[in-house]
Amino acid sequence: VDLTQSIIVNFPKGSGASLVQVSLSFLADSEETATALKKHEPMVRNNLMMKINAQMPEALKTKEGKEQLRAVLLEEMNAILDKMAHGKHVKEVFYTTFVMQ
Repeated sequence: VDLTQSIIVNFPKGSGASLVQVSLSFLADSEETATALKKHEPMVRNNLMMKINAQMPEALKTKEGKEQLRAVLLEEMNAILDKMAHGKHVKEVFYTTFVMQ
């Protein structure tokens, strides 16, 4: 399942990067999960944007930082699905675009 739009987050001045643009895809555990993701996309986008914004831009420049963010996003996705879709889960989060400026 792909998010319909990229997530763009602005960072404060002097933080090492001014913005990050991330496009994401998810490996859903079922067709019902895919349907739930599409239904709740506004909440998904909001929550993921907040999680990305909480990251340190310097860390996101490293492979380890990107992997840590992927783990945070996976955890958040499954928290959303637990709340809204009662037990549906995402198995993986994939970056399809990751641009920092």
